Amino acid sequence: MFKSSRTSSGEVGASPALSPKQATGGYLIPALVFAALTTVFIGLWSWDRRSEREALHARAEHVAEQAAMTLETCIDARLSVVELMSGLWSAGRLNTPEEFTGFALALQRSFDGLLAINWIDVEGVIRWVVPAEPNQAAVGRSVYSNPEAGAILRRALQTGGLRLTPPIELFQGGRGVAAYLPLTRHGAPDGFLNLVFRAESMIASCLNRGSADNFSYAVHDDGELLFADEDLAGRPVAAGVPFRDIDVAQRRWRLTLFPRPAAMGWFSAHVPEIVLAISVLVALGVAGLVRRALSSRAMLEARTSELQAIYQAYPDLQFRVGLDGTILGCQVDTASNLYLPPEQFLGRRMQDVLPGEIGERFEEAFRAVRERGGCISLEYSLELAAGSREFEARILPLKADELIVIARDITDRKHVEARLESNRFAIEHGSERIYWVKENGRISYANQAACRSLGYSAAELEGLRVSDIDPDFPADGWPSHWAEMKRRGSMTFKAHHRTRDGRVFPVEVTTNHVEYKGEQYIWAYTRDLTESQRAEEDRRQLETQLRQSQKLEAVGQLAGGVAHEFNNLLTVILGCGEIALRDLDGAPDGAPDGARTAAMRLNLEQIASAGKRGAALTQQLLAFSRKEVDAPAVIAPARLITETQRMLRHLVREDVSIEVTQEPELGRIRAGSGHLEQIIINLVLNARDAMPEGGCVQIDCANVVLDDDHARLHSGARAGRHVKIAVRDNGEGMNPETLGRIFEPFYTTKPVGEGTGLGLATVYGYVTSAGGHLTVESEPGEGSTFTVYYPVVEGESDATDDPSPLPPAGHGEVILVCEDDATVRRLTRDALQAAGYHVLEAEDGARALELAASHGGGIDLLVTDVVMPGMNGPALAEAMLADRHSLRVLFVSGYPEDLVDMKVARTRGH
Repeated sequence: MFKSSRTSSGEVGASPALSPKQATGGYLIPALVFAALTTVFIGLWSWDRRSEREALHARAEHVAEQAAMTLETCIDARLSVVELMSGLWSAGRLNTPEEFTGFALALQRSFDGLLAINWIDVEGVIRWVVPAEPNQAAVGRSVYSNPEAGAILRRALQTGGLRLTPPIELFQGGRGVAAYLPLTRHGAPDGFLNLVFRAESMIASCLNRGSADNFSYAVHDDGELLFADEDLAGRPVAAGVPFRDIDVAQRRWRLTLFPRPAAMGWFSAHVPEIVLAISVLVALGVAGLVRRALSSRAMLEARTSELQAIYQAYPDLQFRVGLDGTILGCQVDTASNLYLPPEQFLGRRMQDVLPGEIGERFEEAFRAVRERGGCISLEYSLELAAGSREFEARILPLKADELIVIARDITDRKHVEARLESNRFAIEHGSERIYWVKENGRISYANQAACRSLGYSAAELEGLRVSDIDPDFPADGWPSHWAEMKRRGSMTFKAHHRTRDGRVFPVEVTTNHVEYKGEQYIWAYTRDLTESQRAEEDRRQLETQLRQSQKLEAVGQLAGGVAHEFNNLLTVILGCGEIALRDLDGAPDGAPDGARTAAMRLNLEQIASAGKRGAALTQQLLAFSRKEVDAPAVIAPARLITETQRMLRHLVREDVSIEVTQEPELGRIRAGSGHLEQIIINLVLNARDAMPEGGCVQIDCANVVLDDDHARLHSGARAGRHVKIAVRDNGEGMNPETLGRIFEPFYTTKPVGEGTGLGLATVYGYVTSAGGHLTVESEPGEGSTFTVYYPVVEGESDATDDPSPLPPAGHGEVILVCEDDATVRRLTRDALQAAGYHVLEAEDGARALELAASHGGGIDLLVTDVVMPGMNGPALAEAMLADRHSLRVLFVSGYPEDLVDMKVARTRGH
């Protein structure tokens, strides 16, 4: 470390003392005394004059440095307005005359000497001026019409930076200086910002702040006078006068100080009177001069000490260096901030001490200061004992042969700036939609995610009210809403937002009340609930479909059981009726009781007819319960649909038309041909009944590929290739309640006696039993569309009808019949006996085994029910095949799914 002080010294001349002997003589002695005293006075006066000039020069140097810094700071503050407005312009905040005028007018009123703030278009024409009235003469004028201003404008456009003109003639009248900064928006040139100053008033305003009264100031731009105090009018700049150069927007201004007479002191200003008074007041004059000299020296030393104390109080690192960079001294608050200990760098060149590129940058900076003067700033990083630190250095002239380097540790500031920048980037580019809302309900900030969600740009969105983007929020309700959010601090609620194109979507809003720079805001972020609500709706829809499917399955199980029992009854009805009719057909015509016989025939025919109708109902019940006897096969639906189309013409009224469209190459599907035919008939009849006033039924058949979304939204659906059969009508349509129940068995909207309610339930059973699914779309008054989807079967050929001939009548072969229902067992026995077979009958499995064991001969066929009390049909077959390997087995049941365990017969080869 070092401590420096500036000292001034002066040489004092002295005359030899006179001996008493020399003081003799008439006029000689007074003359010699007068001469001696005059010489002493002149010597003392010269010494005092020189001391005062040195003190005045030191004070002038200090005042010049302060005044230069004050003027530079003041002008930088005014020019920083341009940078601020440039950033706001690029962000889209000042692009209208109203926004520009309001902002510029507030700034113009804040700075003395700022004549106008203008916007110039890309052609160089002044378009907007603020304030308007005193600057109206500049509107519409081209900057390029002034050669000096036009040259500076072109240079600003080329460099992209701020440029300042020399003193020029202004369009408003008079002389002044102008600053130009190119503007860009969305990466393209967008004109210029233009500040116009009255140099005299601006500099006077700046220098009056903290300037002393003992000095006059003059400011020149490249030799041309910008400003001068009134007492300097016409006064040339003398050599040795203190001055400082100031860099102003790439131009160099020179500030020059001139001591005023008041700064020279009373003594210097009244030399003639002092000289006249010396002859009378020699002793007093000498004493006064000595006292004044001592006082001036004490004052100089006090001033020097004061400056040294201020110098040492700075927390920055300070280095005095020679013009070549040699370190002459340093001032630091702690040695830990030094790259090397002082003893290792004092007397060496700073660019040689600092590492690599940093030293080269200092070398260039020293050269620039030597050549151009002024102040050079640079930033660099050093690895110190305490870790890596960031510094900002300012290099400026100190004396004619010395420079000063002031280095400031900016590590903490850099860290704060980096954190602020990372936070700003995270907020601006994050996925959360963030808003800042002012107390008046207007949006002051919205990040990119918020802008994208609403379809606005940031400039468009900022300034809108909350009620502009929330259609449910009343504008007059904001004060109470603000008060509630402020009271609670943080709250979350659901709302709706409206995009620029009018689309409304649900959101969840979380708000936080904050205070920032003396203003209150609501900081809010929103979450789009569209997908979550859609998922919730899908879940509810699937739950509804699941409940419906479970209900249909339960009803289907009931229908299957009813059909099972009903089949047994039908077997008896049909069998007895056919046998009785056959017996009657074999009776002679002349048999007695002919009338009675005729009545019996009529009753039996009615029994048979009722049984056939019951069989048809059973077939529909079995189809609905997915237990239809007819097994599905691979079929080509195109041919079947074409054949069914002819029959459909006879099923509808004349006022109902049928239009069929189908692709020429429909895929093959697995389904019963009778089922598919019945599906189309039932759907067409349903469409016909929905159009009591007539209409059109459209049948559309096509190959389609279903995706995962379709499969997820429809119960029983699978993704992949399907054949689609859609039946569409333009009838009355259905309300949601009817739509939710159409596939329930026995549910009908027709009057009593006109419908069974099994038509659509049968369609549902046929389709789902074949692995397909169906959808329904309907609105009241808009008609209905039933769409059936069958999966396409790959690589299998079509099934063909190959009916086997009826077997011939028997010739006494032995058949063992095992059936727990006595009526069915007796009917089976009579039918087999009538066909020429010998029948053994048993009511259960145990009795059947007893008959087989006691029967002396062979048994050719076992006919057994599948489900029986005790031993069931498959178990009976397995027990009998253990002793009779050649036995054939026939399983019978009125419930086709009972025929599932044929393992024994297949294993034995039967």
